[in-house]
Amino acid sequence: MSNDLEESGGKPFIASADESFTEQQTNYEIDRLPPPPVILAPRAYSSNPAGHLIITGTCERGAAVVVLTSKGKLGDAVVVNDHWFYCRVWGEEAYPPGMLVNAWYGWIGRGADIITIAVRQYIDGLPSSLAQVKAVKIGGVEASPASTTPISSENSEFFSGASDAVHYSDSGCSNTQENFFIDEVFGGTRDNLISTVQSLPEPTVTWPKEGTSFLLGQAIELSGTCLEGATVLASAQYYFESYGPGSSTASAEVDGTEWNRQVILGMNRYPEFVLLDAQQWIGNSFSPWSRPVRISFEMVPPKIVFPLAGSTHPAGGIYLSGVCDYYALVKIWIMGEADPESAVVVGNTWVYYREFTKGSKHVRVTQTIGGKTSKPSDVFEFTVE
Repeated sequence: MSNDLEESGGKPFIASADESFTEQQTNYEIDRLPPPPVILAPRAYSSNPAGHLIITGTCERGAAVVVLTSKGKLGDAVVVNDHWFYCRVWGEEAYPPGMLVNAWYGWIGRGADIITIAVRQYIDGLPSSLAQVKAVKIGGVEASPASTTPISSENSEFFSGASDAVHYSDSGCSNTQENFFIDEVFGGTRDNLISTVQSLPEPTVTWPKEGTSFLLGQAIELSGTCLEGATVLASAQYYFESYGPGSSTASAEVDGTEWNRQVILGMNRYPEFVLLDAQQWIGNSFSPWSRPVRISFEMVPPKIVFPLAGSTHPAGGIYLSGVCDYYALVKIWIMGEADPESAVVVGNTWVYYREFTKGSKHVRVTQTIGGKTSKPSDVFEFTVE
């Protein structure tokens, strides 16, 4: 995250107009239009690391705020009181283009870009002119390595409420589409693969190992051993408590007696389990399916992007914001208090506002989506003076 807010002392920065956003506002009386919102971060011509970027500022109370770039709309911001927030995981998408482009699922992101950011607010349906910041650099010239948010172990001493208070019911996720795919599907699902001679030994699956945990959307390098000259089919079977089972099967690449296949399970709900196995064919002869390997997908806790950990703030209203799964139910846990409180969530951005008293504050966050709740995040600490 950029240090722009800290470096500028919290003073707003409004860039001059950018020709990328030349506007025609002939349909409205100019003196009736609301003023543009203010952009506090990032600053024009600033350099920001690849990964989590916070775009934030102030606006009129009750406004709807939209964030754009010269390459298109980024999304709708979260507006709480007279502040707006939009958090973005910048870089390559976890999925191929067109597949759940709003998904986060714990990805940090990678890549580099230089963009102009523009923000507009709507009040009673009337659009303001654009506030803009130019030449915002994200990432370096070379792609930065992808990384993941570590999953914390739950600390029962942190919660002063009941031990089962962290478990919630369905979050009411607005995105219910399920997408499952493995490239170059060979013959459809495994139940449709039929032959007359079952005489070959089963291949082996050497990776992944039983019980390995992955991020949802993360590519899985499936590999093993087989007979020389065999055709190997790799299969993924998945099960959802609410939707039942499904499966996808694809041909693997074979090199001598070793085979491998990259598997991507595109879905926006966490499966109860996924089973991976393989079958080999030579001519019309085929083997039984290998012993299935069971893997799982961990739900990563939400990320706190703003303010900076270890920062100091005056007593009064403080905003916390970060990234979560798409329209997840985000809960804020404050040490020493029994009950969590809900954040406001729009897309992948969550915002929590509270009047804090003086002292050292210790916060953790969880998210719930599709009936599943993440473990708490690492403890986030800041001080109120």
